[in-house]
Amino acid sequence: MGTVATVPMLACIVTDCGTKFTETNLEGFEVSRMWTNLLCVAAIIGFAGVLTAQDNTSQDDAKAQDAGFVYEWPEVPTGLDLPAAEVPEKEYYAENLINQKLPNLQVQEFLSDKPELEGKMVLIDFWATWCGPCKAVIPELGEFNKEFGEKLVVLGISDEEKQTVLNMTEPKLEYASAIDTEGTIKNHVKVRGIPHVVIVDPYGYVRWQGFPGMEDHKLTKEVIQGLLDTYVKDTGE
Repeated sequence: MGTVATVPMLACIVTDCGTKFTETNLEGFEVSRMWTNLLCVAAIIGFAGVLTAQDNTSQDDAKAQDAGFVYEWPEVPTGLDLPAAEVPEKEYYAENLINQKLPNLQVQEFLSDKPELEGKMVLIDFWATWCGPCKAVIPELGEFNKEFGEKLVVLGISDEEKQTVLNMTEPKLEYASAIDTEGTIKNHVKVRGIPHVVIVDPYGYVRWQGFPGMEDHKLTKEVIQGLLDTYVKDTGE
């Protein structure tokens, strides 16, 4: 029963009880009625508060379900020294977040198998099916996934609808793929041009960012290998 329907019913029940009580105590009848009415109001407010809290909990649960998949980045282990990455002076067409920590990784739905993220770097590619340059780098991202898959997760995130992405058959995405129509992480990064790649260390810190095909800041196997050597450490756990 919802809040709107339940509260009036409770008011009627409490008011009726109060009326019967005052009618059996004729002495000080008006005073009793006043206190009874105050008690009625307090009871209604209190019960409405309980229902509101229940409704808010239900809404929070629904939002959690809508969020789909959320990965919380772990804290850097005590004693593990991770150096800051180089920050090139260039136009990023996004917020420059190198050496800053991303919020929890959140996608609406995976269109591939859900990848195992723990202990790995994550290459996030913001892309769209209508974007020619995005499609041009897909084969190379697939090569990165094949060569570095033990330590690197390649994840393409589109803010398009599920069927739109599924309808694209060429080029084939040979790495993890997900949709986030809300653009949660994309909006945090303030991406203004795609494709846009961020490479995140196992603890959520951005260590490389930019357009993967840009000649003066090109993402290559050598660049990725250097990042893995620096940021993927055996913590002995």
